Amino acid sequence: MSSVVAPLAYATVMPRRVVLVVLVALLSVAVAVELGRHHIPSMRRAFDRAIGSLLREHERTGWSGATWLVAVFIGVVALAPAPAAIAAMWSVSMGDAAAAVVGRSYSTWMAARDGVATTVSRGSGKTSVGSVACAVVTAAGTFWIAGLGPITAIIAGCAAALAERPRGPLDDNVRVAITVAAVVAAIGVM
Repeated sequence: MSSVVAPLAYATVMPRRVVLVVLVALLSVAVAVELGRHHIPSMRRAFDRAIGSLLREHERTGWSGATWLVAVFIGVVALAPAPAAIAAMWSVSMGDAAAAVVGRSYSTWMAARDGVATTVSRGSGKTSVGSVACAVVTAAGTFWIAGLGPITAIIAGCAAALAERPRGPLDDNVRVAITVAAVVAAIGVM
């Protein structure tokens, strides 16, 4: 959730060039850490002790979602109009995070109540309530932070929820950001 600084900074105080420089510097550090954790055993152990419990299964052998997040932020800032890039970054920073927090909490509550998490979609581990949380939070940020109209915000929220839901082939941070940036850029301000 700390990645929310990027869309907030871009929306309020930082010009595109500065945002790109900061993001490229962060990606350089992230790639160095990724290479180190995959090729240097002592770095892998240190990384696993510090961050390992936060990693999803596919991130243990591949790049972490945080590295993909910074990479896709660079892509949307470089290629999309500012409002679309801000909406896309917000959707990943807060919308996707809301999906995870709400979805996991709800699944845990359902499992405790019924013994089974009945709302988890088949094979993806994603919940309907998590998808709704993603849509609502993305729409709110698209409206208030990116400054786009309510119809655009609602469409962006729905696009984020649909992109967040499936597993693979791309990391969900990449899918969500690209989808939201493309949808918002295509429809403009409504």
